[in-house]
Amino acid sequence: NIDYETIHSQNGSSTQSEIVMEITDDSPTEEKGTLTVSVLITNVNESPTWGNTSIGATADEGIPYQSSAITWGDVDLGDSHELSSDDLPDWLILDVNKKLTGTPSTADVNPSTSFTLKLQDQGGLEITKYLTIDVRGNEAPGFNGSLNDTWEEEISDSWTITFTDENNVDSGTLTATLSSELELGFTQNGMSGIVSGKLPHSYVDQDVTFEITLNDGRNGNPLETTETFTISVDSNDAPYFTNTDDIIQLIHHGCQYNYDVNWYDPDGDNVEFVGNESIGWLNVNNSSGVLSGTPAEINIGDIGSVLLTITDDRSNASESTDYTFTISVDQNYAPQFGNTEDVDSTATVGEEYSFQFGISDENSDDFVFTVPTRPSWLYYNSSNYTISGTPSSADTTHNVTVKAADCGEVTSFSFSIEVTD
Repeated sequence: NIDYETIHSQNGSSTQSEIVMEITDDSPTEEKGTLTVSVLITNVNESPTWGNTSIGATADEGIPYQSSAITWGDVDLGDSHELSSDDLPDWLILDVNKKLTGTPSTADVNPSTSFTLKLQDQGGLEITKYLTIDVRGNEAPGFNGSLNDTWEEEISDSWTITFTDENNVDSGTLTATLSSELELGFTQNGMSGIVSGKLPHSYVDQDVTFEITLNDGRNGNPLETTETFTISVDSNDAPYFTNTDDIIQLIHHGCQYNYDVNWYDPDGDNVEFVGNESIGWLNVNNSSGVLSGTPAEINIGDIGSVLLTITDDRSNASESTDYTFTISVDQNYAPQFGNTEDVDSTATVGEEYSFQFGISDENSDDFVFTVPTRPSWLYYNSSNYTISGTPSSADTTHNVTVKAADCGEVTSFSFSIEVTD
């Protein structure tokens, strides 16, 4: 095989090539023979072919445009080529790096900017490529999201406002300017801005406005948009008590009073709690809101007033809520055993002993039943006031004491159980 391209690189010319072939036989003397052939090879020029012609489909007015490099191929080794165009738009050129570059102006805006690239080789063969670029006109920037917000009076607040740009090419040059008489601060962060400040009490229940102007900074044709934003100023809402409906207003003497007062602030302000009272036995914890204490017998019949106040910490617009109630102290009556005369005072070895006490409380208090003194075999049920068990040995008498205790008073009853066979 003879590859002509490896020995000839002249388009349209011929080469005279001489080929000598030598043959050796396998005789002892290795006789040789030669054959010389002269070949005239004429080269035929072939057309080049396009490589990369992906130049990008869009360009924007006032923005520098640059395509990727135009490339091609040619089977004719060493061939030289000329890349050109007869109809490039005025704003576009082919640079030395075979790239299309330029900056379209407003007058160049056209969604179908078309032209033809030509590629010609050294031998005069030419190929063409028809291309189109959408030259987009600049469009004014805009805003995303709501134009309205609500702020609380006398609280530092902020509002993040985002910007838009249809062509997505002006984010680096877009500027935002705030116009306001409200002494608001403004910080731009690229395609968004933060409006911040504190609106005084004088604006309560009003709608106040400010303007933001966007300028995209487009070379040759900068566009701007001004929008009005509205802030509705909400008044401070007072804190309120959440559980005063269940607050204890009657306590028996000798019983512990304990109530945890709770509250809530709808605006999230810090709240201070203060309790004012004229009740000597009552303690008020202003940090936790817990009311506690134990009235004595001397306080029976007393009625005392309590004023609870919660106040938020909103500067220049603080709100408070009061709650007033009374606490009465009545006499506590100890729980009473109602059937002690029926207690069984004997038990039999190996047989179950059982007795249920009847207990009442004149104040209808809850009480606790216990048996602090009892033999080891005797058990008790604090829920139904029953004692029971099975003794295992006789000739023994056991002392038993039962108690019933409410919040402040205790009643005891003692008796003996004799164990027999």
